[in-house]
Amino acid sequence: MKYAERFYLRDISFRDEYIRRHHEIWPQMRDLILEAGIHDYSIWLSGTDIFACYEVDDMDRCAAVLKASSIKAEWDKYMSDIICFADGVAPESLRLAFLLL
Repeated sequence: MKYAERFYLRDISFRDEYIRRHHEIWPQMRDLILEAGIHDYSIWLSGTDIFACYEVDDMDRCAAVLKASSIKAEWDKYMSDIICFADGVAPESLRLAFLLL
């Protein structure tokens, strides 16, 4: 199933740093994403808006794997100086309005 989320850069000046950190993603974080069952994952930027799009077959399992991971907690802390979430806690889930395959 396809999922999308939106969150934000704290400031437009962090755009290049956000991209750099993802180009240098920790191998353990990359492995965790795959272990959680996430695939076809892309992140898009528009101004300070960040849109993450991905597919996952079992979202409950995915969420459990990510929640239990100290690597995910460390990554979130590492990124917290340059990003923030809509409600301060979690990314905003986006609703699929159209899909043409």
